[in-house]
Amino acid sequence: MTGPSRWPGSKDKRLVLDADPDLVRFLAPAHAQVARRYVVAEACSLERGLWQTHDDPAVEKATFGLLVLEGVLARRAEVGRRGSLELLSFGDVLCPDLADCDAYVTVPQRGSWRVLIPARMAVLDDDLVAGLAGLRRVLAELNRRTLLRSRALALRLALVEEPCLETRLELLLWHLADRWGRREADASVLLLPLNRDFVAELASAHPSAVGRALERLAKRAALRPPPRRRLCPARRPPATAVGSLAEASKTTHSRCARS
Repeated sequence: MTGPSRWPGSKDKRLVLDADPDLVRFLAPAHAQVARRYVVAEACSLERGLWQTHDDPAVEKATFGLLVLEGVLARRAEVGRRGSLELLSFGDVLCPDLADCDAYVTVPQRGSWRVLIPARMAVLDDDLVAGLAGLRRVLAELNRRTLLRSRALALRLALVEEPCLETRLELLLWHLADRWGRREADASVLLLPLNRDFVAELASAHPSAVGRALERLAKRAALRPPPRRRLCPARRPPATAVGSLAEASKTTHSRCARS
């Protein structure tokens, strides 16, 4: 289990705009070159495992959040015995100190964090944001990152509405491969340490049903045996095929339902 992050204080500094160059993509080259040298943030590290965010000094200091520079994290939201996962990685802005829900909500939820791949994050504290005061486009890009998170969640909500589990999983795996995939020959290797239970939560399905669906995908060569526990969606479909996958699922819905 991972406790609070390793907090080396002033000994670990990161040139944030060098570590995440997309933050200055809208700046003039000369302006960006100067900004890269002076925008410095303290960094914290997390090992693989559960992340206890309460009383974490990095979380307490990160007034404006934490910017992920390396690694992959998962946030799990729970309502009763049900849960949903969100995967976060390079470029995402986290605010782990936000309360999971208001004390007076009708449907309470619980949140937890897990580090899937060891992570390093820049601490967006008061000093850093004050240094960005004259770089409005960098601040706008950080704000845009939070909006992209909400769009990604909305897309996954649309994916899990697909009634045929095989099609849902295929769409989900290609969606994940767009961000965490590596092209190899005629397949894309998904570089995430996902087990069946994680995939089931991402697909909003029962793990045993997901296991059977993945076996069927492998039999029709849509999914290859995972090398070193990594999933390999094969033969990436062209853009026009995404709609046809959903269309084809209408004819196979009864078969999927019986499985």
